[in-house]
Amino acid sequence: MSIDKGILAELVERFAQALGAIARGNTRAIGVGIERRCTSAILSTGTAPADCPR
Repeated sequence: MSIDKGILAELVERFAQALGAIARGNTRAIGVGIERRCTSAILSTGTAPADCPR
């Protein structure tokens, strides 16, 4: 069984794009978690914890 180089190149490119999308989604999810934790702390205590970004 053989596969055309053009098809293989497209599959590899799409796989790389999918991995990039996953990485962006993970970064976004982490950011949302930090934002929620910091917002919750600010609303409950009135001050932001030291590890919250400004």
